Parts: sequence; structure tokens; C-alpha cells
Amino acid sequence: MKLFRPSNFAMGLTINRHNNMGMVRYILALAVIVHHFNVIFGTNYWLPVSSYHAVGGFFALSGFLVYGSYRRSPSLGYYIKKRARKILPPYFFIIAACAILLYFTIAPDARQNYISAQWLKYIACNAAFLNFLCPDLPGVFENNPLRAVNASLWTMKVEWLLYLSVPVTVWFVHKTRWHSHKVITAIYLLSCSYRLWLHHLYDVTGNEFYYIFSRQVLGQLSYFYAGVAIYMNYDSFMRHKQAIIAICIALLCCSGIIPYYAYIIEPMVIPALVIWFSMVGKWGAWGGTNDNISYEIYLFHWPIIQLAWQYRNHLCLPPALMLVFVIVSTAALGCACWFSFGKRILHGKPKPGTI
Repeated sequence: MKLFRPSNFAMGLTINRHNNMGMVRYILALAVIVHHFNVIFGTNYWLPVSSYHAVGGFFALSGFLVYGSYRRSPSLGYYIKKRARKILPPYFFIIAACAILLYFTIAPDARQNYISAQWLKYIACNAAFLNFLCPDLPGVFENNPLRAVNASLWTMKVEWLLYLSVPVTVWFVHKTRWHSHKVITAIYLLSCSYRLWLHHLYDVTGNEFYYIFSRQVLGQLSYFYAGVAIYMNYDSFMRHKQAIIAICIALLCCSGIIPYYAYIIEPMVIPALVIWFSMVGKWGAWGGTNDNISYEIYLFHWPIIQLAWQYRNHLCLPPALMLVFVIVSTAALGCACWFSFGKRILHGKPKPGTI
């Protein structure tokens, strides 16, 4: 299937790969690790980037990069295949590794019941990106503060739906002849309104359902399409980069007094800051782009934190060193995954066919 290419949608840009984006990704991944370590271990380590903002930043970078990838793809099949080659191998690996290896972490007398209907349900639900239906494995992490095997996987279904929204949005612009900027603005405002409405319902009812759904794909469209908008206006963004950073800093400083800042303004400020720091200067160019393992780090860190808690009395490390141990172990596993099969699968030579 050939791609729709309406004239008022920006074509693929050529962006210098010697930028800071690799290092920015590592910083965002580190923010998520530190937050989840604090949740499990009850510590209070602080970074200037929160886990919530880090996830929004990841979605903004996805919008910035994935839209360009879509525009350069010769077919819809090629676009989806390219996304799948990046996302799916480490995702399925961590699901299978947890399902198999965590068997050895449960009590010996419980192992006979490990391979069960719940074990199969865990594999099936997580492989289908329905992690919320079965986040636990039988007998695994029973004495931990939280039992979820990998609480980070909820973002993957959101990521996939955001990827798939790009061809739908481009098709909509093609069919309606609306200007792309109007469509993206409408998506942004609808996403912000959705989050604001669900958070209001959560505040009124206290029902956790509303808070959980506020973080799902409709609530993340604002971050993703803010990244798309910056890509479409990249030359203007870079031409006015000094004014943009000044405005973002001013908005951050005034965030406490701006009504509904977190719902309406923040999904624009966070993408602008993340992409600004990614593309302005060369301060983090040594972080690399070709062998970046921030995605693997994001996928693998939660089970490692859970294991660190379970075996904390055996490791006998103070909290600060335990955090270092978690970071180093996660990075090592990420490197092993990337260099053993992830890189080979991603950088193979897929033939750009059509479907």
C-alpha cells in the first residue's frame, strides 16, 4: 500500500545524526529507573527530570522521529516492518526471559504449580500488549512491595497505537484537505481536554480507573504530536531556538500559577525542551545514535529492580550502591540484548515491498 503524501504535510527532513538525542534518551531512561527504584525501595533520590516528564519526553521524541520515518518510507508495510524490527525483538525477549528465568526465584515448594493457566495468560496478555490483564507470574515477587513483573510495559501498547496514528492522520488530511497544522492542533487540544476531563473525574470520584486511562494513548497524543509539529516546523524551530528556550524556561518558572498548566501547556513545553536539548549544540553527541540502548534499558530495568529488592539481604549494599548496581546491571543486559540480536535484526536489509 502506497503512502498518502498530501502537499501540506512536511516531507522527510535530513537531520544531522551527530546530535545529543542519544544522550537525552539515556537521561530520560535514568529518570524512569530512579523513580521506580524509589517506589520499590522507599528511597527519595532526586533528578531534575521526573519519570512522568521522561515518559512524555520519550513520546515526543517518537513523534519527532517516527513521523520523519513514515515520510521516508516507500510503503505502509515498510514503515510498520521498520517499527516492528526495532520494538518487538527486545520486547518479546524480556517477556520470555521473565516467564522462564523467574521460575528459579520462587520457593521450591511452589515451583510445581508455576507452569499454569496464569503463566500462559501472562505470556499471552503481555505478548498482545494487554499487560494490565495479567501483570503477575505465579509466586513471583510475592513479598515485594509491588508484585508486577514489569510495570514499564504499559507504554508499549501506547507506543504502537501512536505509530499507527500517523498514517491515519496523514490519510485524514489527504481526504479532508484540511491543513495539517489545523489537524495537529485539533489532536493536541482534544488530547489535553481528555486528560483534563479524566483527572477531574478522578478527583471527584477517587476511582483509579480514570487516572489510569488518562495516561493511555489519547492522553499521550499531545506529547507525540507536539513532536510531530516540531519536526514539520524544524527549520523555524532551530531558527528561533534562543527564543524558544527562553519561553520554555519562563513557562516552567510560572507553572505553579498558570491554570491547568499540566494539562494544556506542559505537553508543549516538555517536547520543546527535549527536542531543543537533543538538537542544539554537541554537548552529548558522544552518546551516540547507532548503538543506543536506552529502549532496552527502559524495558529491562523494572524486573532488575524487583530482583534487587528480593535479594537485598544477600547483596548487602546500601541504597546508593544498590541503585548503581541496578543501573549497571540493566545497562549490561541491554548491551547483551542489543549486540546479540537487536542490532542485527534492526540493521538487516529489509526489502521495501508493498502490502
